[in-house]
Amino acid sequence: MPDIIEQDAEAIAKATYLHHLVGKSILITGATGLIGTYLCATLRACGTPFHAPMFDMCDLDAVGRLDMFDIIIHGAGYG
Repeated sequence: MPDIIEQDAEAIAKATYLHHLVGKSILITGATGLIGTYLCATLRACGTPFHAPMFDMCDLDAVGRLDMFDIIIHGAGYG
């Protein structure tokens, strides 16, 4: 990960209260995109665990397993 993203994420983590996410099961879609990269880096800087699996959202078996997460941040899309 480029240093600038890590530096930005650390600054965001210090300025943002994300401690209410601790202990939650978080799924992030679109984790490899621009916003997803920053979001993952920020959560990592806060020490908040998350999942960023790569699966097809049209796969009904995969979608059926989404109920195991407390929070889903959907950032995936087509550009």
